[in-house]
Amino acid sequence: MVKTLIFLVTEQCNFRCTYCYENFEKGKMSDDVIEGVIKYVEKRGPQLKNLNVHWFGGEPLLALDVIEKLSNQFLLLSEKYNFKFRAGITTNGFLLNSDTATKLLKLGVDNFQITIDGPEHIHDQTRKLVGGQGTFKRIFNNLKNLSYLEYDFQV
Repeated sequence: MVKTLIFLVTEQCNFRCTYCYENFEKGKMSDDVIEGVIKYVEKRGPQLKNLNVHWFGGEPLLALDVIEKLSNQFLLLSEKYNFKFRAGITTNGFLLNSDTATKLLKLGVDNFQITIDGPEHIHDQTRKLVGGQGTFKRIFNNLKNLSYLEYDFQV
């Protein structure tokens, strides 16, 4: 069996995009939910051939600790039950520096979905930080730095 799970690890976001519909009321995934997810995958583990996970948010990198905790458990369970685990993430890319990307790659995240809203002058009008600052340059630099990592992944 192949199982695909999509997790909203936090509704919080470091951006305030002009077109966003989120209200940012919910924080990170609770410990109770994390434990429930681990128990669910443990129960399904013997039947799995593949476990595909996608990390989503708000901005999921604001809950990197949740991603780490769950991914580490999924990796252990994949060894225990001999299934393949892989993951992707939808992120605004602002926090995706080389260290964070390397950490995610080691946790099985090999697909990064990052959006840019056109050239810098347009992007920075619609995709601002909470404080109103533009985000294009940092995202673009993070994307360039990803090209230096020696891992097999997709952006």
